[in-house]
Amino acid sequence: MIEQHHFADGSPVKLPAVVPKLSETPGQPRWVGPALGEHTEEVLKSLGYDSAAIDELAKTGAIGKPDN
Repeated sequence: MIEQHHFADGSPVKLPAVVPKLSETPGQPRWVGPALGEHTEEVLKSLGYDSAAIDELAKTGAIGKPDN
């Protein structure tokens, strides 16, 4: 079972549904998770990449960055 939810920016995301569905406590995701690329820059910096190298990777399309 798949359910559609939304990121904070309103973009849709499909997630596995909570199973089993109980009548009194059906359950639902509380958070859809981080946006695609949300932690990429942080991780690359922790691996020793500087901002210029990260920007170049983003410019060439090798990595994605969130739109914010």
